Amino acid sequence: MLGIEPARNVAAVAIEKGVPTVSEFFGSELAQELRCQGKAAEVFFANNVLAHVADLNDFVRGIRILLARKAGPSSRYPTPRTCSTRSNSTPSTMSTSATIR
Repeated sequence: MLGIEPARNVAAVAIEKGVPTVSEFFGSELAQELRCQGKAAEVFFANNVLAHVADLNDFVRGIRILLARKAGPSSRYPTPRTCSTRSNSTPSTMSTSATIR
């Protein structure tokens, strides 16, 4: 397992808990560096990340580079959903998870 977290304080907490973590933004350049080190992902989780990525094409390119053969990414993101049964019709948030193979 390898964590990739650009926020240094969050990465530090992961490292303290025993999760090897790289404190950088993920993209094709980092993915290529990791592949050159002999690393490949069997599963790639990106939970609630895609909405915050500056260059989505580069991020997805990085996933493609880093994934091992017969592997798949898993992306989880919030989806707005209006609940008509509520008296005030306040939108709620629902998380969706998709695994692509």
